[in-house]
Amino acid sequence: MYEAENDIYRSVIATGTLEEIPRDELTVEHIEQYGEAERPLFEIWGESRRDLDVRLYLFDPEELSGRRIKVDRQDDAA
Repeated sequence: MYEAENDIYRSVIATGTLEEIPRDELTVEHIEQYGEAERPLFEIWGESRRDLDVRLYLFDPEELSGRRIKVDRQDDAA
């Protein structure tokens, strides 16, 4: 995952356990937590949305790391 804000770029690397949530165990709370998720500016699907097999997963992070980079736009213009 990454985030860009002005001249600062931040990325995160997470390692841990990923577990699928079976459809019959999905709760309203599971679905609501994705309500604020940002979606890409465009979507490319190989099938119609109706035919997609969308699955939700629970991620239990064991280790988080990342980096923060300040981009010098002056160097890029040269």
